[in-house]
Amino acid sequence: MPIRGLDAVSGEPIFLETFQGDGTEQAPYRLARADKIAHDRLNDVKTEIGKLVTILSRTTTPTPISISGAGDSPIVSPTTGKALRICAISFTAASLVTVTFKGGTTAISGAMQLTDYSEAFNPPLGLAIDQPFRLSLGSAVAVNGFVTWYEV
Repeated sequence: MPIRGLDAVSGEPIFLETFQGDGTEQAPYRLARADKIAHDRLNDVKTEIGKLVTILSRTTTPTPISISGAGDSPIVSPTTGKALRICAISFTAASLVTVTFKGGTTAISGAMQLTDYSEAFNPPLGLAIDQPFRLSLGSAVAVNGFVTWYEV
């Protein structure tokens, strides 16, 4: 007796022929299992698309950078319980200065000798929950620019 149904992915009609007594009576189970696998994969794809839509629709916030003292300077602090994602940074220094990016007090870059810097991070540079983004200057030099970020 043929079993009829629709393929869960393509929507095309499918037919399985079963025969009594030769072990193929499990075909309905196999069809149900294949349908469940296809359904689960479809749900996984929908979930991933939802994540991408969330990422692409995030509003980023630009924050100015205007520092001049040696040592750590907080640039952006997250809301309590949130984590920052740094999308882009651009700055110019009045003269050559050593700059280190930090998440909280932990260096997330090496010491870089720069007079200007511009970078778009893809994927964004992720910091841990409750960690502020800081720039650490090796000497007292005026540094101005901006950082673009969002919270998760």
